[in-house]
Amino acid sequence: MNRPHAEQKPLESFPLRWALLRWQWLALTMTVLLLTTFFMVGERLSGLLSWERVLLSRAVTQLSAGASADAKPMLMEAGIALDTVLQKFPSSADATIVLAQFYQRFGFHKDAIRSWNRCMKLDPLSSGMAHEAIGALEFEEGHFDVATNHFQEAFKYDARISAYAIQLGESLLSAGCPDEAARVLEIDIKSHGRSMAACSLLGQASLQLRHYEQSRDQFEAAIEFGPEYPAAHHGLATAYARLGNEQKAAEYRASFEKLQKEKEQRHRNELKADNGVEKLLDQLARTYATLGRVYLVHGDLRTGEAFFLKAKGISATEPECRLLLAQFYEQQGRLHEAIAAFEEACIATKKSPSQQLLIAAALNRLGQFGQAESIHRHVIDSMPQQAAGYASFAQMLLQTGRNLSEAKNVAKQAVEIEPVAEYWFLLGKIFQKIGDREGAMNAFQEAATRDPANNLYRDTIQAMKSVL
Repeated sequence: MNRPHAEQKPLESFPLRWALLRWQWLALTMTVLLLTTFFMVGERLSGLLSWERVLLSRAVTQLSAGASADAKPMLMEAGIALDTVLQKFPSSADATIVLAQFYQRFGFHKDAIRSWNRCMKLDPLSSGMAHEAIGALEFEEGHFDVATNHFQEAFKYDARISAYAIQLGESLLSAGCPDEAARVLEIDIKSHGRSMAACSLLGQASLQLRHYEQSRDQFEAAIEFGPEYPAAHHGLATAYARLGNEQKAAEYRASFEKLQKEKEQRHRNELKADNGVEKLLDQLARTYATLGRVYLVHGDLRTGEAFFLKAKGISATEPECRLLLAQFYEQQGRLHEAIAAFEEACIATKKSPSQQLLIAAALNRLGQFGQAESIHRHVIDSMPQQAAGYASFAQMLLQTGRNLSEAKNVAKQAVEIEPVAEYWFLLGKIFQKIGDREGAMNAFQEAATRDPANNLYRDTIQAMKSVL
């Protein structure tokens, strides 16, 4: 009886077998390389973290050595909180930003610069903030050329931020480049409207360039925004002297001397009253507030809130922690707590019109129209030459549909003070709301002329034309 033959498998060719072995070897080699790289990077990160923790410990120990008995435990506790966030989020740019700001607040400039540079490596989106911070530190040290380079990088990163332009202009002036400073400041004023800082710096640049009439005009504008700003009075006295108007020059020299004496007296009074404790508490409160923000970013809401509350408990006056806490409550839908927190933040931010306007907008969102309106009127009364208060109030009235006639009037005032594109567009929206098509079209066209790259402005004009 014949047995069936066993099934014959075809023999693999030598080239095919060799290719298979080669690919297996390559795969194994790649796996080993990836694992080696992973452990090397992990070891490097661990080494960097350990070194950063050593440097932080050194800074906190140094601070504590010169602190009072009451301040020492608070500084050590803040150091532990910073060390913990570094361990929890070693590759987080947000955690490194908190560390950089801590070093900067307490005068550890080299450590701050190192940390800001690391921020940029961890997250290139932090470049604008980091370059601005490094520039400020270098400017403080008198390294004006280095500071200018960093402010230029910040300005390149986001030219829409007015503070970058103003800092760059001031640094260029200090570095002996008044022509470049004037160009930067003129662009800023065209884009964002006049401000005391921009006008005063442009006045100084014009003075150095011997453009005395322009210098006079800019210093006069600066005094409108800040009547008690001594440097503007001094600059105006110099400009009038160069223009041959000695009577006006003498008038502003006298006002400068008076204001300067008052400023120096205030400074002496502050030094007498300040024992260093209040400043330390504010600095620690800001540190805890920024730590809270890091935990929120990483999804730990409970710890984030706890740090905001800790910051609030440390300092009775620090505004940032109160504003962050209020915004957190609003985002979480805890509206009653949010309203109370915004009301408390409003008291703490009396000296900051921009923060006051943020609070007014928030209270408006939460249905507290009367309080929001009251804050707007206070900001406008205290700073009548600044357009932001008028524009914010007009925006609120437009959104709520309440008193559109007043909305139109205050929007017009904003445009008169600062005829920038966004304020013209706001005025156009109000005209559109009240049915004034011609007024709306004119305002929208003014906005588009000032910002021709803005698609919203062009699309709005096109939409209006299509229904004519």
